[in-house]
Amino acid sequence: WENRMKQEFLLGVGGILLLNKLGIKKDVYHMNEGHAAFISVQRLLDYVESGLNFNVALELVRASSLYTVHTPVPAGHDYFDEPLIAKYMKPIIGKIGIPWQQFMDMGRENPGSNEKFSMSVFALNTAQEANGVSELHGKVSKEMFRPVWKGYFPEELHVGYVTNGVHLPSWATSSMKAFYEKHFGPKFYEDEGNFDLWKKIYQVSDDEIWKQRMHLKKKLVD
Repeated sequence: WENRMKQEFLLGVGGILLLNKLGIKKDVYHMNEGHAAFISVQRLLDYVESGLNFNVALELVRASSLYTVHTPVPAGHDYFDEPLIAKYMKPIIGKIGIPWQQFMDMGRENPGSNEKFSMSVFALNTAQEANGVSELHGKVSKEMFRPVWKGYFPEELHVGYVTNGVHLPSWATSSMKAFYEKHFGPKFYEDEGNFDLWKKIYQVSDDEIWKQRMHLKKKLVD
């Protein structure tokens, strides 16, 4: 787990330090999964070192942070033991100027407990908005994160959703684009949301679909 800790320290703290070095400032910072949550630690330190107190710094970080969760089960999220967190984070938290336990509680569903530090809970506590990656996943995430905001119903939580998607014309291979145009029509890309067009896949033989699949696999391997 220490290697994972190093990776997330480098991604979060190191990522913000790199942006600072390059002179890049953004209005919104996106934590794509909890792995990147330590960006908030370095951003808090930057604000405190600029002369702001912690509470003001935290509000500024929250107001400009977004957290996207992809994993629908708690077991898929990162949790770190306190000694490991302390090894890497205590010097920074000391500079921020808050009690160590206050920082640890920002990563716990139950502040004041001896729970491990959850990167996802810390991300939620340092972001103004949070979202899943589909409508159903948004609902699942509200249930999963319910313990973070006690006393609220899941539907009251500020966890929304943004449906994952791709730009099909640039995502699909040339052979798949030809396949779509052959079976769905040349104007398919102008009307991708038309379910009736997609239903035409049932008119395509299993053999033709399988041949296309094998062609793409061979192309990948070769």
